[in-house]
Amino acid sequence: MPVRLTVQELAIDDASIFSQGQPISTDKSRARSEDSRSESQPSTAPRVHAPFWQVWWKEMFCIITSIASLIAIVVVLALFDNHSLPSWPHKITLNTFLALFTTLAKGSFMLPVSIALSQSKFTWFLKPKPLNDFYVLDQASRGWLGSMKLLFRVRFKHTVAIGAILMVVSILSSPVTQLAISYPLRNDTAPREEATVLTINEINLEDFSLVNMVNMATLMASVTNTGNYEGRLPPQKASCSTGNCNFNPYQSLGVCVESVNITSELRIQAISNLTSDLTERGRKTLTPGQSAWDVGLSSKYGFIHQSELAIVLGQLDGTDTFGFLNNTSLLNTKIASFFLIYTTPLPPNETHVVADDSDDFQNMLYSIRDFDYEAREIMFHLCVQTFETKVRTAVEETYITDPLSRIDDPRKGFILGPKCTMEQSLLLCKPEQDPGDLVAYITPPNSRPTKFSASYATMFNIGVGISYTLLSSAGLSIVPNGRLWVGEFVWTWFNDVLYTEQNIFNSTRRETHLDNFFLGIASSITSDLRTTHHQFNRPGAVVIEGTPLKEIAYVHISWGWISFLAIEIVAAVLFLVIVITAQGAVSRERGPESVYVPADAKDSALATLVVLSNDCREALSDGLQPAGVLQKTSKMLQVTLRGNEFELASDTEVQSSQSGKDSLREVLTEENGLPQTGFLSRIFPSIRGWQGKHEVSR
Repeated sequence: MPVRLTVQELAIDDASIFSQGQPISTDKSRARSEDSRSESQPSTAPRVHAPFWQVWWKEMFCIITSIASLIAIVVVLALFDNHSLPSWPHKITLNTFLALFTTLAKGSFMLPVSIALSQSKFTWFLKPKPLNDFYVLDQASRGWLGSMKLLFRVRFKHTVAIGAILMVVSILSSPVTQLAISYPLRNDTAPREEATVLTINEINLEDFSLVNMVNMATLMASVTNTGNYEGRLPPQKASCSTGNCNFNPYQSLGVCVESVNITSELRIQAISNLTSDLTERGRKTLTPGQSAWDVGLSSKYGFIHQSELAIVLGQLDGTDTFGFLNNTSLLNTKIASFFLIYTTPLPPNETHVVADDSDDFQNMLYSIRDFDYEAREIMFHLCVQTFETKVRTAVEETYITDPLSRIDDPRKGFILGPKCTMEQSLLLCKPEQDPGDLVAYITPPNSRPTKFSASYATMFNIGVGISYTLLSSAGLSIVPNGRLWVGEFVWTWFNDVLYTEQNIFNSTRRETHLDNFFLGIASSITSDLRTTHHQFNRPGAVVIEGTPLKEIAYVHISWGWISFLAIEIVAAVLFLVIVITAQGAVSRERGPESVYVPADAKDSALATLVVLSNDCREALSDGLQPAGVLQKTSKMLQVTLRGNEFELASDTEVQSSQSGKDSLREVLTEENGLPQTGFLSRIFPSIRGWQGKHEVSR
């Protein structure tokens, strides 16, 4: 009787699936029992070769289905790439579609891979191999865990590794392809929403209304703002109902301001004993008999002061100017010009830390003894401004570019010269020369045939409205009781522009705040002019239409993730072609003995039941045994395919299978289950051979 392996004799072994101990060959099997059967002869059953398409049509259909699914995915995703989300019935989304067709493609190409791995169970044993390899290949065809074991067995050195890798990575197909779809936000046109901005091409308000409007706009711009003039007053705001709007560059008539430093024009004279006749020039705040300073641009434009902190803002009459003598184009659009003279305190010799506390600030003022002077000329003038506006998340950004102040015909220019005097505490202004019906026309190069215009009489009224607020002087004195006294000029100058705790010794900040102060006045007047013209439906009021936008989600496809599925399908096709090619080689004669593996054996359980010869069955087990026992025994059995059965390999065959090859190419070809001639037999052995030489060279 043949030797039987029992549970007590062999423990279940979970170790490596490589052959352990000495292989059980036919020679050793005969020596175990004198009653053993003689060696089985290959079956003489008739060999039936089914037509190719009859055998592989299911696998081909699955591959075609997989490719068709991939094409459907690519076509649909390409249609919606960079477009809005589809509106499909039953709340079906692109992700649902992608998941469905990815699953269909994956299931379609995995069936041929599984079948090909099952077919490899038979062609694997063209040369002696451990019978346990049959079990490993069978498990690999069933799922990723068995495929991991197969990869460990072949160490990526056999073409069956392609199928095993596909079985493993296929679990990532659906989640990886889902990464291809994202839904970022972008702005798109919102119909029936509002995006407008008010502009004017001309100024034609009634005189009294215009003067009052400009006066109020100037006064409002002079009031302390929350930023303390760190930034500029924004221009006229656009109307945007969605909170996101785009506007093409547009133009509007308005008021601009230019400022130039004229400190070099100052004339300064110290007065040691102020006489009563000079106090009249300095108003009621001067004290006779004390020292004072007489400072001015000329005998006509200046003032006398006794305090260390003093300012004066006066109007330049007629055509007088100190800083714009050579700028004729600007003078032709002048509305009003002012001169500003102010003291700039010098830091005391001792170190002094400026604090926020008002008492400390007052103590610092006591310490001021030295100061310099600065002077500026400020000109308000007519201009055409170009605006670039966009609104994002209800926050508007408007930039003013390329203001134009050149009239169309400089030969018809007129330099407006308003002259204002105080009579009975009232400011009375009149033009030095009557402009009559003269109109200033400005035509920007890129706005033809649009003309922008304003009469010089209108420009004069704007200048009067500005003068009502700005003309004044002031001085700050610290009397013995510690109180601060400020003259007639707006407190804003002292508190927020010139003499703040941060600005008093910082000339750069002072200059920035001064510029923003006057720019704010010009911007405030321009905005009110545009609004008032539209409120009263005056000629020249123009509404600029913008593009209202709303944030919408759109489809963005990252095609690299879709290529993962495409690579899987290509690998599946390649693996199936290799297996079919190897099967075709098996169907032909191989030397004096031929083997026969029906092409449709594949994953048939019946084929598995009958493929073992009688000797193999007896050597493996007499009937059912625990799986661990069968697995351990199968690792020790070296079998090979003869005819249409697995038979025990002889010792000579085992040794020759390892070292009896005529060439490296023959070894590699047979290991991969490929024919020794043909395209694939040349490709894969060449790659393996190159790898071996490369490893040796290293």
